[in-house]
Amino acid sequence: MSLRALLWAFDQPVYSASKKLVLLALSNFSSDKGLSFPGVETIVQITGQNDKTVRKALSGLVDDAIIVDTGQRTGPNGMVKVYQLPVSERYPKTGSLIRVEDPPNAGSMIPKFGSDLYIGTGNSNKNSNFSGSDKVIKSKELERCTEEIRLIQSSYGDHQALDELDRIKLNRFRDRKKQLEQELGVLV
Repeated sequence: MSLRALLWAFDQPVYSASKKLVLLALSNFSSDKGLSFPGVETIVQITGQNDKTVRKALSGLVDDAIIVDTGQRTGPNGMVKVYQLPVSERYPKTGSLIRVEDPPNAGSMIPKFGSDLYIGTGNSNKNSNFSGSDKVIKSKELERCTEEIRLIQSSYGDHQALDELDRIKLNRFRDRKKQLEQELGVLV
């Protein structure tokens, strides 16, 4: 189990409960470098979801560029897919969770690690040294966030107010887009 991968998974903009649960299961079996290869049956057992739901969630996570199918296979029959979770160096390898009484998320559990008291706020290193595949993954996620923002905005007229759920989604996509732009060094 990798604390870094688990923290990364919680921070991803995945809004389907089944996909999020599968992502958390993958992160639970991940190395610190983000390689994860639990079998579908293992994910079914620990998530309580059925086989079809797990397979659909895995496929959706790959399609959404949240995780990458490396093309490698493992297991006794060579049938278990090896996934790459693009875990960022900004998440701690070790640490503890503490209760926080003050904003940004009063009462939430956040990692205690050095002087950075919370994660997921876009305070990452702007000039991080990403590998080529990390840049591709982050660029695809940036494109996906931009498209999601456009779709949400276009589904409402100029004078129509966003409903609560779409407002929350829009704000999360905007925050994630800004964070990705900072990480990739995009001029805004």
